[in-house]
Amino acid sequence: MPTQSATADLSPNQLLPVGTKLGELHLAVTDADNALRFWSGILGLKVLGEENGTYRLGAANTAIVLHPGASGPVAPRRTGLYHVALHIPTRRELARIIARLFALRYPNSPTDHLVSETTYLSDPDGNGIELTLETPERGEFVRLPGGQFGARTTEGELRSGRDPVDLETLFKELAPDEDMNAPLHILGVHHVHLHVADLEASRHFYRDLIGFRPQMDLTEMQMLDFGLDGSNPVHALALNTWSGAGAPPAPTGTAGLRRFTLELPSGAGVQAVVARLQDANWSYDETPEGVSVLDPSGNRLDLRVAAA
Repeated sequence: MPTQSATADLSPNQLLPVGTKLGELHLAVTDADNALRFWSGILGLKVLGEENGTYRLGAANTAIVLHPGASGPVAPRRTGLYHVALHIPTRRELARIIARLFALRYPNSPTDHLVSETTYLSDPDGNGIELTLETPERGEFVRLPGGQFGARTTEGELRSGRDPVDLETLFKELAPDEDMNAPLHILGVHHVHLHVADLEASRHFYRDLIGFRPQMDLTEMQMLDFGLDGSNPVHALALNTWSGAGAPPAPTGTAGLRRFTLELPSGAGVQAVVARLQDANWSYDETPEGVSVLDPSGNRLDLRVAAA
């Protein structure tokens, strides 16, 4: 069966400067204590600080900011966050967190995408999470006839890209005296995956105005990356219409995505995005850190200069 490599979808244009990365992601949650029991107690993120009732969590740097007080859990079949992926640095660390989740009987789904090994889960309010270890040396995503994706090993073998993780080999990564309660070590936000109402409108916004580069275009999903530096060989952003074409935004005040952050290496990079927004007559707000803009589905993106 013929396939098409993901690299065939790449644009030659490089709009975002080398060094662009994802920053913190803000989530609305219903109850602070319940959220912290999960994000810190079960998942293992460190609480880095608390200010005016919001909590910053991560490892060395903030990855997730929790905003308690939502009126209810994540509403189904709406635009917003599908999941936020946290970047796991080693297979041993992935083994440790999956083993801990299993020991605590917390539902999660270890999945082998070939280009990554991951597990999927949700917090108590229904905010989706992926814990992902990059393994691009094992193969690549490919697009199959009909607009679906699969994976191909470096030896040319086709895989589904959705196989279960080999837990037997994974758990062999753990030492006999492994500290299962140690904090989760992450490198930051790996990618953000959004529910959108209109795939073409969202693709135009993130590709032509913000500057992401298309990586793979599927029937109901678009994957994008930062560009040519190769710092994120899987993807940095994904968009889908799995909540339904034309899905409305979440009801005001419910749990879910508040905003996510794109950090650029210089003010010139932020101003280049602003210039593209102005040329398109796309409204945005200036903030003390940079600018903030809504995508066509109402998902908020903040752009700012990365801290030195």
